[in-house]
Amino acid sequence: MKDKNILDISNDKKAYNGAKNIEKVLKLLGNPQDKLNIIHVAGTNGKGSVCNFISNALEENGYRVGLYTSPAIFSNSDRFQINHANIDEERLLKYYEDIKSIAKKNNLTIHEFDIATIIAFLYFYEEKCDFAVIEVGIGGRVDSTNVIKKSLVSVILKIGMDHMELLGNTIEEISFEKAGIIKESGTVVYYPQEESVNRVIEQEALKKDAKIIKPDFKNIKDNEISFDSYRFSYDGYGFDLKLHSEVQRFNAVVSFEVLKEIKENFDISLEDAIKGINKTTIPGRYEVVNRDPIVIVDGSHNPQAVETLKETLLKDFPMEKFVFVVGFYKDKDYRKLIEINKDIAYGIICCDSGSERSLASSELYDVAREYVSRVYDMKCVEKALKFVTKEFKDKVIVVYGSFSLVSKAAVYFKGVTNEG
Repeated sequence: MKDKNILDISNDKKAYNGAKNIEKVLKLLGNPQDKLNIIHVAGTNGKGSVCNFISNALEENGYRVGLYTSPAIFSNSDRFQINHANIDEERLLKYYEDIKSIAKKNNLTIHEFDIATIIAFLYFYEEKCDFAVIEVGIGGRVDSTNVIKKSLVSVILKIGMDHMELLGNTIEEISFEKAGIIKESGTVVYYPQEESVNRVIEQEALKKDAKIIKPDFKNIKDNEISFDSYRFSYDGYGFDLKLHSEVQRFNAVVSFEVLKEIKENFDISLEDAIKGINKTTIPGRYEVVNRDPIVIVDGSHNPQAVETLKETLLKDFPMEKFVFVVGFYKDKDYRKLIEINKDIAYGIICCDSGSERSLASSELYDVAREYVSRVYDMKCVEKALKFVTKEFKDKVIVVYGSFSLVSKAAVYFKGVTNEG
């Protein structure tokens, strides 16, 4: 692609009210979003996993499925996929330039995430996708993706304290924003969690006369976890996930309930849907990119996700201390993200996360030394990985903090494919 900096949402400075921003542009393009069968997915953690579970399940049933996620992992084009294939980069650039031109000609202000969302709707419509699985950017209520008037299902996942400067300072305020994707007379499938969160979601659903589907996680049975898989049963069906973090069984069950709901109006085999769920792999989500030494990359970048990462590490390696390679954005609670793992850290390697929003590795080094005695400032990702794999061959190495960091680590090891 000629311009590798397009669609860099870090340039947006978290622009808000995107739905209002893009309404006029989409109208000029014929409102392609109104002609798609959309599954709309919001939440603080798990959106990417659930979007991929649902997309793969529908694809396994023979459908043409558009998948829109963020952020980009390896290239701008991997956010726009149809049946696992990325959008052609030249076509992506043309969409980008055309949309920028329309906005300029009509004196409209739109941001990078707004443009990406318009591209997704237009691309999936022009390519005659049977379904479009759309991941919310930030929040839900006024997010760019929420320009849609209806969806087959609104999906709300685990909610935590993130983007508080935009979404609110309490879990209830943030939940209200996420629940804003629920449509009038629509359907919401949500991840059961704190009662205060459940209450907000259900209240918003009732206001809109929406059908509420709440999976019962108590019906998950026969759990068997190993380093390479996660087996369990639910509702009489057996699952064997390649994504074996414990939280993924909950995400898989939510996805399965979504598919059961869609099955009411579409020809879907639940057995084939489970095949699609089971085969799902996602770059950057608790992914082993090297075996000797073991290197795991994970895109966790908020406290809730890092807690889940810690729980999974302790289940897989109960007697281990880990060497963490970390890099964070300046606007994240990076002190907390280090503190969570202080008791299981053998050492911490600090580097820039690989983005314009990166916290300087020297600042991160000063913070990390407050929690762990063995800390190194390696500046860049590549230098950090070369150092850690040479000096700590007998340790499990874990890279986390941002998807830009994870993507650089994956490229370094050349062990990641663009599956799922």
